[in-house]
Amino acid sequence: MDPRQYVRPGDPIRLAASQINGLNRLLSSNGGYRGGPQSEIHTPYTWVYGRFSPQSGPTSVPRWTPLAITGISVPPASDGDIKTASYEQMPVVTLGNLNEYNAGGSITPTTQAWCIALEPVAASTICKVAVAGVVQCKINVVHAKHTFVEVSSTGLRSSVKGEGFILWKEDGTGAGKWALVRMDVPQSVVVAGTFTGTWSKGGSKDVTEAKTGQLIRNVYNPFGTVSAAAGVARQCAIAWTTSSRRFEHEWILIAAEC
Repeated sequence: MDPRQYVRPGDPIRLAASQINGLNRLLSSNGGYRGGPQSEIHTPYTWVYGRFSPQSGPTSVPRWTPLAITGISVPPASDGDIKTASYEQMPVVTLGNLNEYNAGGSITPTTQAWCIALEPVAASTICKVAVAGVVQCKINVVHAKHTFVEVSSTGLRSSVKGEGFILWKEDGTGAGKWALVRMDVPQSVVVAGTFTGTWSKGGSKDVTEAKTGQLIRNVYNPFGTVSAAAGVARQCAIAWTTSSRRFEHEWILIAAEC
């Protein structure tokens, strides 16, 4: 049968190999149709399904909203269990607003897991969320020269360190600014700044970041005492580390002007 030949209802049909192959090319793996491999759109982010279960704050959020990951909706139980099979086939995370984490606990520097909603979502419903890669979102731009975003109780805000790197953002400062953010950046960040007075070993001081003038509070000195006359400014370098002696995440002094 000529694969280009049209048929009418009731006509006998015998499909040629070229017709079957053509139909197979049209069928996508998710059950939809597309015009061929060239028309497939590859997203720049990795996504998973999430169930929105807020314990406080908004009960519905728009697309591109940052959310907290608070656990797994159906955790694995034991080998061969139906819950384990569900987890192996398609893990679904539980989602909350950023003012909560793990059964209503508050966001702290040691409990940060976040994502971006790729669809509008209401309480007890499921949506796709971006967990890695490059994603568009809205942030609070604190300073125009900031190059990172960090998690806060009200959303993502720009900072001198954080959990995402800003590839682009709208001009100006303030909340609701569009940004293109790369998630999963390395947690160790080094910045230059100044402090005043003597900084004792085991003590904490506020450091003024050199590029933006932002005050970074309670930087810890795990090394030796740095002596200086009262009011005298000293140059220093500090690092945001995930392996501090005191906390999981913390600013520490790593170098100072003598």
